[in-house]
Amino acid sequence: MVNPHIWGQPTSANPLLQLRNIDGGEWFQRYGDSFEAVWAPARPWAPDRQE
Repeated sequence: MVNPHIWGQPTSANPLLQLRNIDGGEWFQRYGDSFEAVWAPARPWAPDRQE
């Protein structure tokens, strides 16, 4: 399930998409790759850390 959140809108006003991994399909893998790319450089939040 994917919830592409629309800025400034409550969760109930946003679409909910169900992606399935099927042979020959690209959306499931493409979305998964995008998600991993966003999280790969993530670090735990540390409010006192200086960048």
